[in-house]
Amino acid sequence: MAMPGWGRTGRVVLVALGVALLAAGCGKSKNNSNGPTPSSSEPAPAITASVPGLTATATPSPTASPSPSPSPKPKPSPTHATPSATPSVTPTVQVTQASGSTMTVKAGTVLNLTLAVEPSYAWQVTIQPDASVLAVSGTRVFTPSPAPSSSPAPPSSTATATDFRLTLTAVAPGTTSFALEEMASGNPQAFRMYALTVVVTSS
Repeated sequence: MAMPGWGRTGRVVLVALGVALLAAGCGKSKNNSNGPTPSSSEPAPAITASVPGLTATATPSPTASPSPSPSPKPKPSPTHATPSATPSVTPTVQVTQASGSTMTVKAGTVLNLTLAVEPSYAWQVTIQPDASVLAVSGTRVFTPSPAPSSSPAPPSSTATATDFRLTLTAVAPGTTSFALEEMASGNPQAFRMYALTVVVTSS
């Protein structure tokens, strides 16, 4: 029995409702046959969106390696300056004593005796000193340097004056004497003589 007022419209609604119920039942059965519904707690897969024409290159930052600490430099050991030995200065004495005198010197002292030489004459040691006390180191004949003068010296007609130098070294404590004579060549007679006694003491 048709309900009053529905007519064609009511039939259309009923058909649509039935189709909807049928579709719902089919969808449920299909879901049940495909297995259990995944749990909502599972994480959704990440979606990677790639943009055409744009490549992002991630450059890893370099790991800073620890710089080595500088090795401590060894401290230079203090250098102790070795005092250099002061060179010893040999004392030298110019003999100014008159002939026949006595002089005292310390061992190690050098004595220089200078005597003027007459032209055509020469000094010779006639009495040698004791070499263990006073040794003869050498003899020398030379021309002395002229004394400085404000006016030039007139030319000399005589022979050039020369000097004779006798060098002796005091060796050890003791007393000794020596003598010299100035003689002309071929003449045994002495023109002049000089003698000296030397007392050597310990240094």
